Amino acid sequence: MIKDLITNKDLKTINDKFNKFGTLTPNESVLLSEGHLTESKIQIACHNIIKARYGYLKYCNVKLVQVDNGGKIKMGIKIAEGTQKGFEDVIIFLHRKTPKEIFKKQIFVEFKRISSFKISPEQQQWHDFHKKWGDSTHFCNNTVYFGEVICKEIDNFLLIKT
Repeated sequence: MIKDLITNKDLKTINDKFNKFGTLTPNESVLLSEGHLTESKIQIACHNIIKARYGYLKYCNVKLVQVDNGGKIKMGIKIAEGTQKGFEDVIIFLHRKTPKEIFKKQIFVEFKRISSFKISPEQQQWHDFHKKWGDSTHFCNNTVYFGEVICKEIDNFLLIKT
């Protein structure tokens, strides 16, 4: 199962399959193991995938940058400091250099947790804005989608054969 946003219903279906047949695909096993993770833990796991897959490249550059869109907490109240509400959590910057040209691309990712996720109107507006201007943008709450879809997009840009 490869979906950008896995729901509790999806996890129940996978769990029911396991209880009935006693076997799962590798991707289903990963999804079940990630069902309890926070958004932050999923984001960290995806960052580790980037480091493991692309950290060795010399003529290409892949950088995952977390966007601090939370502001400060003062007396229990979050105060935004020049941030844009709903902006994506991460930008992945891609650079590929050939002897004659430099190619650049960015991928915007809004991470969610599996167990309870909600896309705010502001998040949807940023998502739509980036799509309108031809940028790549994703909602994501699992490493299976990140590895199979977003990393495949990176591979295609970098011309990596997988």
